[in-house]
Amino acid sequence: MSAAWLRDYWHVVAGALEQGESYADAAARELREETGLVAPPIDMHFEQTYAITARERPLYPPGTSGVVIANFHVEAPAGWEPHLNEEHDRHAWADFAVARELMKWLETQEAIDALTEHV
Repeated sequence: MSAAWLRDYWHVVAGALEQGESYADAAARELREETGLVAPPIDMHFEQTYAITARERPLYPPGTSGVVIANFHVEAPAGWEPHLNEEHDRHAWADFAVARELMKWLETQEAIDALTEHV
């Protein structure tokens, strides 16, 4: 099955837990891997869950029916620019309203809404 539907959309840094990792550890690792930024993740205390659709099923281990998302944010130093890995081909700095409009997934839009109330 092709994952062409996953191409050419904006998204935040994200990823899955590795064996023995906490959500905060995974957030810090994914941030470092995807952008090069080493910064402590700040827990937004905003968890989300969603069911995996048939289209998404090939992206997850067999038997996985749902995903829990723990949301974090970080503060990047002034003037910092990301060094993107192969998972991303471009980045943009945006205010909350523009960032929300760029997001493809409802869960990401909701996380940005929660972030506006958290910072």
